[in-house]
Amino acid sequence: MLKTIASTLLAMTALGLATSASAAPKAGVKERGHLTITAALAPPATAPVGPSGTAEIAVEKAKYKSAETATLAITVTGLPSGTYSVDANLKDASVVHLGDLVVDATVPAPATPTPVVLPLPAGFDVSTVATITVSDATPIVVLEGAVVPGDVTWKFIANVPVTAPEVLVAGDSKPKKVRGHVVAHSFITDNVENQRKFHWVASGAPGDSELTINVDGVAVGTVMSTAQGKVMFEGMPEPVVIRDMKLVTITDATGAIVMQAQF
Repeated sequence: MLKTIASTLLAMTALGLATSASAAPKAGVKERGHLTITAALAPPATAPVGPSGTAEIAVEKAKYKSAETATLAITVTGLPSGTYSVDANLKDASVVHLGDLVVDATVPAPATPTPVVLPLPAGFDVSTVATITVSDATPIVVLEGAVVPGDVTWKFIANVPVTAPEVLVAGDSKPKKVRGHVVAHSFITDNVENQRKFHWVASGAPGDSELTINVDGVAVGTVMSTAQGKVMFEGMPEPVVIRDMKLVTITDATGAIVMQAQF
């Protein structure tokens, strides 16, 4: 059974949030900080044993208004000479080519290899990466590793509108007007999330209905709308990484989206 997120609003003063525009952050999403994800690279079950490696993707955003940059630092040992493809397998099963790695096995490897640093495309979303692979020219995967969180210091502040779905439900010729907003904060310092807030208030849903809360297509809880079609709830379950959210939807019993917020 889905964990239910209470629809009763907590006192705004206790949360440090307010409904007035003057107290809320500037509309939109603001973030800054740095984070890493890492992967220990090892041969897959079908590949010869011996080679190994490490990979680390680092994301830097020094200021709210500065551009975000991402780089991949990779080291490998035990591979024969050649040019290798470094790729990211994403959670949706697609593959993104991150760069090429040239190995010269005739040069003795130092005790502490210097990583090869590859710049990643602007806008590369590290939260979508599942595994990193190294493939030879065949191409056969010779090294692979699942990514795990590394160091994180990040500030995420969002104030975004709640809107109607992009595609209206069939037969709904006069849908209710959806209006509202979401305020969300996530402040992480040295891997510790010391502030975590999520506040949703919107109107225009079916009245007196149990609705499902979805984060990027995954159901995370339920909420009851009021008789007037108002939807209010606080918080997100801890497994949800607030700074990684892209789309939060509220769906009815048929699975149709009745309102949404994009981050």
